[in-house]
Amino acid sequence: FRESKWFDVIRARPAECRAKEHWDLIAEFSGRPWTDSSDAEPVAPIRPALARLAQPVLLVNGEHDVADFIHIADEIESGIPDVQRVTVPGAGGFPLWEFPAQVNALVRRFLERQAAPTPRSGGLPAVAAERKR
Repeated sequence: FRESKWFDVIRARPAECRAKEHWDLIAEFSGRPWTDSSDAEPVAPIRPALARLAQPVLLVNGEHDVADFIHIADEIESGIPDVQRVTVPGAGGFPLWEFPAQVNALVRRFLERQAAPTPRSGGLPAVAAERKR
């Protein structure tokens, strides 16, 4: 588990990605959900629920994220009506941990756009206009 590609960026950039703290957290986690080879329990499809999301959604991946996670994010993105997708340059499978300042800036910009007045909202932020209806 610890040798997984998920951790390539953290291994390559240990100081910048707070590797020691990350490894301390990983040491407490068995990784069993990802390493268990027994048959998984069926999971209900989420696509119908994604299509009903009324609020804007921000999806975040790292540039070097695991291909399976990129594919899953692609699927999620295709099912959400109001979605913004961002890729954190240089990040791996844990962009929020590896580069928190970059991710926080992306989230802040996303939230500021949601709070900005729109012409259709009568000058209210988009979120407030939705509540007003």
